Amino acid sequence: MRLALACLLLACALPVLAQADPPADENQCPAQSQIERNRDGSLLELRKRYCDGSDEMSATVWYRAKPGAKARELMRYEDHNSPGTWAARLVDFDHDGWFDVQKGGDCGAGPNCEGEIHRFDPKARGLYLMHAGGWAELSFDGEYLVESGRASCCAWEYHVYRVRHSRRPVFDETPDFIILAGDGFGEGLAEDRTHCRFSREIGGKYQVIAPPAKRWLDYCALYGDDYVVEPPQAKATTP
Repeated sequence: MRLALACLLLACALPVLAQADPPADENQCPAQSQIERNRDGSLLELRKRYCDGSDEMSATVWYRAKPGAKARELMRYEDHNSPGTWAARLVDFDHDGWFDVQKGGDCGAGPNCEGEIHRFDPKARGLYLMHAGGWAELSFDGEYLVESGRASCCAWEYHVYRVRHSRRPVFDETPDFIILAGDGFGEGLAEDRTHCRFSREIGGKYQVIAPPAKRWLDYCALYGDDYVVEPPQAKATTP
């Protein structure tokens, strides 16, 4: 499932001079706009443009302290002939009442696509890159971020990241642990039952571990409750 975590031609700009409205495109290219209201009444606007006959797409994010106030640009980026720009959207990713920017990226043959989450910082009134990775679905409960995606025809994989700096969440590049649920892996397990494996990088290699907590067993039940958990690897003993 793992995809290259590349930020394609991304430029997160510092706040620029405010203006009454985002400027009109000088070439009058078609634009799509999404406007969302934050819990304090401020507004975020995402504008996406694509000109017919061009291989370039552009997107900008604007902030207003209140409706009718001057707009300030928070973010601008362009991609060449990539669907990632057009896949961008505003979403309250962690359900805290503040809207964030989810940027799409290149996709594989299945549902997995590269992506980035740029979180809105209400104190700074700006955006920062919270996470970049690859997934089909993404969730965040305030403590853990979970990337889920297809690992093969018959298995689903979950990359679980533990949050660092809860007031301004960011995550390590390497998952805290990985959950793999499906068929076609695990030696000595019943072939007619769903297999579930928990693994963690230890000493530069991924090793099978016990489930870190009971709550994570819910991910094993993707294909039904009849599953078997792969036992952890035995630790080597010193003779």
